[in-house]
Amino acid sequence: MSFRSTPDDPGAAAAAEADDALADALFEAEARAAAESPPRRPSATYRLQLYKGFQFDHAAAVVDYLADLGVSDCYFSPYLDARPGSTHGYDVFDHSRINPEIGDEAAHRRLLAALTDRGMGQVLDVVPNHMGIKGPNRYWLEVMEAGPHAPSSRFFDIDWHPVKEELDGRVLLAILEDQYGKVLEDGKLVLERDGGSFFVRYHETRLPLAPKSYARVLERRTEDLLARYGPDDPHVQEYRSIWASARNLPPFAGGRPEQVEETLREKEVIKRRIERLCAESEVIREFLDANVASFRGQPGDPRSFDAMDRLLEEQVYRLAFWRVAADEINYRRFFDINDLAGVRVEEPDVFEFIHSLIFRWVDEGGVTGLRVDHPDGLADPLGYFRRLQESLFLRACRRRLIAEDAVGDWLAIADRLRRRHREAVADDPTGPLARRFPIVAEKILSRGEALPDDWPIDGTVGYEYLNMLNGLFIDPEAAGAIAATYAEFTGDRRPFADVLYDAKMLITRVSLASEVQVLARQLDRLCERDRRHRDFTLGELRAALREAIACFPVYRTYLKPGQEVPRRDRPFIDRAVAAARRRNPSLDATVFDFLHGALLMEQPAIESIAPARDAFVVRFQQTTGPVQAKGLEDTAFYRQATLASINEVGGDPWRFGVRPETFHEENARRLQDWPGSLGTTATHDTKRGEDVRARINAISELPDDWRDHLARWSRRNASKKVEAHGAPAPSPAEEYLFYQVLLGIWPFGATAALAPEGIVARLQEYMIKAVREAKVNTTWTDADPSYVEAVASFVAATLEDAAFLADVVPFQARLARIGVVNSLAQTLLKLASPGVPDVYQGCELWDLCLVDPDNRRPVDFDRRRALFEEIRGGIEREGRESLARRLLANPDDGAIKLYLTATVLNHRRTHADLFGTGSYRPVEAQGKRAAHVVAFLREHKGNAALAVAPRLVGRLMGDDAANPPLSAVWADTRLTLPPNAPAGWRDALTDRRHDADRGHLSLPEILDALPVALLVAEPSP
Repeated sequence: MSFRSTPDDPGAAAAAEADDALADALFEAEARAAAESPPRRPSATYRLQLYKGFQFDHAAAVVDYLADLGVSDCYFSPYLDARPGSTHGYDVFDHSRINPEIGDEAAHRRLLAALTDRGMGQVLDVVPNHMGIKGPNRYWLEVMEAGPHAPSSRFFDIDWHPVKEELDGRVLLAILEDQYGKVLEDGKLVLERDGGSFFVRYHETRLPLAPKSYARVLERRTEDLLARYGPDDPHVQEYRSIWASARNLPPFAGGRPEQVEETLREKEVIKRRIERLCAESEVIREFLDANVASFRGQPGDPRSFDAMDRLLEEQVYRLAFWRVAADEINYRRFFDINDLAGVRVEEPDVFEFIHSLIFRWVDEGGVTGLRVDHPDGLADPLGYFRRLQESLFLRACRRRLIAEDAVGDWLAIADRLRRRHREAVADDPTGPLARRFPIVAEKILSRGEALPDDWPIDGTVGYEYLNMLNGLFIDPEAAGAIAATYAEFTGDRRPFADVLYDAKMLITRVSLASEVQVLARQLDRLCERDRRHRDFTLGELRAALREAIACFPVYRTYLKPGQEVPRRDRPFIDRAVAAARRRNPSLDATVFDFLHGALLMEQPAIESIAPARDAFVVRFQQTTGPVQAKGLEDTAFYRQATLASINEVGGDPWRFGVRPETFHEENARRLQDWPGSLGTTATHDTKRGEDVRARINAISELPDDWRDHLARWSRRNASKKVEAHGAPAPSPAEEYLFYQVLLGIWPFGATAALAPEGIVARLQEYMIKAVREAKVNTTWTDADPSYVEAVASFVAATLEDAAFLADVVPFQARLARIGVVNSLAQTLLKLASPGVPDVYQGCELWDLCLVDPDNRRPVDFDRRRALFEEIRGGIEREGRESLARRLLANPDDGAIKLYLTATVLNHRRTHADLFGTGSYRPVEAQGKRAAHVVAFLREHKGNAALAVAPRLVGRLMGDDAANPPLSAVWADTRLTLPPNAPAGWRDALTDRRHDADRGHLSLPEILDALPVALLVAEPSP
């Protein structure tokens, strides 16, 4: 392939025609490939968290095990260069490099080779919304040095002209441990030289000086230098020349483009000259270092810090106490995390930079799917996904062009390919070309919300599936009893909607107040330019915005300037503004009318104001998501946990349980609309492990026992509370949550004699996080440790009380046995449902983890591999049925869950079309226990599989719940097969044969060995 660059030569027209023809041929070839043989898609994923303690080589070492388990794709956390010590990878520093703590290019190639050898793919987590800025992020530091004129300033979403005039052209860095003046006069802000560059150090943070302020450092005591060595000394002359160059640097602000370019270029020259001069002259080096040291003041002498104060006032950054971030920070963040700065990925060059290395790996075949983190933070999620698919399409065309050794001008070819691709996507936004490459999005769907159908992706990471599946094992009939127990125990009778509203209002006033302030200022500017609304005050607009955001029913809307309001989004805006108006009758109703019109891009109806109005709408949409997440997931869920297993990411506390018919409807819709969505039951962000939820769900089946135990435990433990902040700690709501979590994570086989090793520390860490997240009695920013100390003391004291544990353990054991059945049932249903089943690391055994960092503890893969080998040996020695019965009788080690997972995943991999695109039909049950079974049939071209799982089995298992619900428990219950369903079946889990009797299958026969079954169609011998 060559590049033509002489369009004016006589053959230019012919060459252009040839390029167009070549582009058309490439387009048609790739379009056919997308329709007839699209890129491979996962059949099952396994999430691995990479960090310093689990690197590429560690991952490569478990690939064989995961392949044997039946996994098709490893699904990795981000592994681009991130903050040193990061355990999650979402604080990416540099998108062009691998994180050295995880491995290097050679280790990466070894991992990819291991995956390729086993025919596996890799789904990689992409972070397009933000970058980590705590530490040596060279792009952020470039902005801190040169401000809005730095080449990398286009990366970050910074408001260079905020409300606070003192921050005009500057960035507020709220990183100080105390008030700026105190930190300065304590001597904690120190000037340093590194080679030819000057920095301000604050603990581990090092910030560059603005180029022009170098003159302030260089000019100090120059008369002493001249008096001592004379003006004719060549090193002194060079020093004075450097000083003059720094002093005469053209200013960035207000400078012409050529002046800005000169300053950017000259500042590097100055640094090189300083470094060279210091290397050549010991005298100059010592003098300059003494100058640097002279900026250090003497604690106790405030005037001695004046020089450092003046120097800092000349910088792009304004250092401030961390507490002021909520009100005044002027760069977009990831939620309220100051160390994660929002990225403007909508800029084409920023987009290309962020994805450059990932695109290279896609070209090389090392990345076969993408998971996009937090698309709701982007200015234009739809535009981002379309650009992502378009870029991947163009790269596939280029690979084809190179493989065919064709000749042409790639820039011209790419331009035509881009136009044709956009036209094709506009004609068929859900077609194979639009969704050519496998991409899933970390999008949380609220109740009544559907994923935008024009997003060119395979689906979500599966939180909506998690909550739907989890709800099957919560008894809806117990909603009133559980709510009454909660209200009686805690005194809290508020509807959850009010709890959520209060939490979101708190977030808008505290942690995300600066974001609301930016919106209010944008809205105020619109009013000032519209004579019909200019009398609205900034306070009124800010109040209306807070109310509308607090009442917003979903994470965000997806309006795009210049386009019609999507049908799905208008009702959300209508509901939010109407609810805000109802809650605030004293606020002028016309303010809400104006806000409503602005959010729908209808008002002000003045053409010249439209760009500012549209910018306001975009920023508003980027703000509602963080407020919803912080208000719901990180506040309200910890304030009111009537049944803690419902309070999950994407969860809906208004919905107490899910009926089987709803489950089937959603599964059918999932198959039709988003068959590539992940189906998960645990992630690195879930609030509780999947099997902890399964146990807590069982409480809904035993509401009377739960009420009685709570009353006894509360009386016994009342004396263990310590007064803090004027009341006993923990509060009743916190104590109620503690007992649920204790029941959920208590290990199998642990007795009442002594709390198992590590559980006290884990529960203390969890409860401290819970009370801080609730923000009722303490917060993350509360300097008074007395409350969290009181809560930690209560946890330790209760777990040292043998009498208390003697009452807990029998009840917990019953919940745990019910939880085993619930867990096996949810595992089978997940693995057989439409979508791509996702297993979080380690969850093939019992997952008794809590929220992070508990769920990111190291996974013992050696133990899992050994158990897996024992299972394989057991199948050969004793057969599946005998092995299954034995594993179920001794479930404590989790081998029964591992056996189920491996069996179903391997069957799914062998029959990928059946589970990937096969039809979905509910299978009805009849008989005494019909309400306690969920079954569905998957069919594809003569192949079929029937998944059968129990639900709400607590009462079926008896008072001690020692035995799973097998055989006689099911009495006369039977499954009625749909018309034309196969009659002959074999259970893949037991190898037992089952034949339908006049279209019916007997549940006592099917569930004789295990409480679940995966029947596969098998003709009669």
